[in-house]
Amino acid sequence: MMDRVPPTLTSQQRKQATETAIRVRRERAALKDSVRSGDISVPEALKKAATSEAIAGIKVIDLIECIPSIGPVRATALMAELKISSSRRIRGLGSLQAEALMQALINWKTK
Repeated sequence: MMDRVPPTLTSQQRKQATETAIRVRRERAALKDSVRSGDISVPEALKKAATSEAIAGIKVIDLIECIPSIGPVRATALMAELKISSSRRIRGLGSLQAEALMQALINWKTK
């Protein structure tokens, strides 16, 4: 069995990776804040994920929890109802799952 050793990175490569990670975290945080404040809706967030790899990497449950009045318990229940794995990221949602999620959230707001 071969020992797997991570690649050796130069200081320049490490610096670039750190800057990329910071940019991605900030972009994700900005989107979640926008959903939390109501500036953008979940369907709009899902559309943005099509053009942004950073946003596509957000876990679906984290996005749902950003919606006012939906906490971890309700988000988990909704994910289970829609048969979406708790570890699923936005990029991993199928078109039917995304549509079901949007419909469930529309119904949620009208309750």
